[in-house]
Amino acid sequence: MTDQSVLSFEIRRTSSAPPERLFALLSDAPGWPTWFRGLKRVDWEPGANPPVRLMRIGPVTVREAVLSETAPAHHAYSVCSVIPMRDHRADVHLTARPDGGTDIVWTTTFHRAWPGSGRPVRAFLKAGVSRLASALIAHAERT
Repeated sequence: MTDQSVLSFEIRRTSSAPPERLFALLSDAPGWPTWFRGLKRVDWEPGANPPVRLMRIGPVTVREAVLSETAPAHHAYSVCSVIPMRDHRADVHLTARPDGGTDIVWTTTFHRAWPGSGRPVRAFLKAGVSRLASALIAHAERT
């Protein structure tokens, strides 16, 4: 495999909400549909180790394994199904700001599934993560 098959992106945002509030929302996967449009339902896969979120988006269920959580600063996960890619990993870092808000850095890396698939998958993922980050921030700042 060449380095050309590895793709990544980073999304940086700032929120007036504290890291604890953002982390609590991010960790409460079954609560996501209340603030993230398009999700019909999110459940935890029974007995999965590591924990796996089952996100129902229309007729599709996306599986995401939670790889690491260190409250309130870090949440990492991997998409395990549906999207044509391999070795996906996303890390969400929440850093407290002196004003009580939070700096958010959301990084994603993955290997393309086959030649030519990387850029379209990257664009799709980046748009989805951007929407998720915006919805997370908006809800955290409202509550």
